[in-house]
Amino acid sequence: MKDHTYYYNEVVIGNTLKSAIYAYENNCYYIYNLSDAGFPLDVTEKEITLRDLYFPAGSSVNKAKSEIIYNITLRGLSSVSGKIQSIRISETDLKVVTKNSRSVKIGFNKLRIFSLDKVSSAPFNIRENAEMYRVLDWFSVRSGTKHDYEALYDEDNSFVNKIYFYPSKRIDGNTFKYKDLVSESWLGTEQLNDVNYSDSISRLKILDMMKSAGINGTGNGKDSRGKQRYLPIKIELEKRDVFPIKKIVHDNSSSNIVMDFDL
Repeated sequence: MKDHTYYYNEVVIGNTLKSAIYAYENNCYYIYNLSDAGFPLDVTEKEITLRDLYFPAGSSVNKAKSEIIYNITLRGLSSVSGKIQSIRISETDLKVVTKNSRSVKIGFNKLRIFSLDKVSSAPFNIRENAEMYRVLDWFSVRSGTKHDYEALYDEDNSFVNKIYFYPSKRIDGNTFKYKDLVSESWLGTEQLNDVNYSDSISRLKILDMMKSAGINGTGNGKDSRGKQRYLPIKIELEKRDVFPIKKIVHDNSSSNIVMDFDL
């Protein structure tokens, strides 16, 4: 079986919710070419209605994607997903090398590519340029964990334009009572390397947005008039994640290979 080629009418390569939906609806063989799940707090903007699956607006993108891929896998149409090391594409077939060095050859009548992750070669020229970056600054909240907000917004600014609050995993048995946070920014290359857009400055802006929203730090007793006192809000950086938003230029003229990067 080493040299066996598996044939499918249409093969999809991708890692987005859009690519999974397309493969599910069109009964395609699906190659999920990303090892991690993606940002855990992303939600769907609209409801998704498929043949036997339904996700209301506001559903977790990761959970929706996982359930769709699970159903594709049950059909026997996603056997190598999550195990991919590299993908080599020719005009009529592709070769997938998995992380355990297994090689799988897949022939197709049509190939639709949503993402070039793990793609090591193709029968045409491809160039990727990162023109924008999605930057996520993750903070542990040491004082100011208890409030009713799920998110804060600054729609007029791409730097810290949204703050997501989520249940802290640092506290055993926590529900949504104690919250940590992550801020989202959309930065250009120059901004990414500018100290004015660093995680230190995002921290200051987050504190200002939290205070403006009326969020208080940890309670600190009462003053002489019986009014509740609060400690200052305190947050500590855990990590910064940077995800390039790529513009892809190619000279593909193949009638059976479709590049679908409108995500």
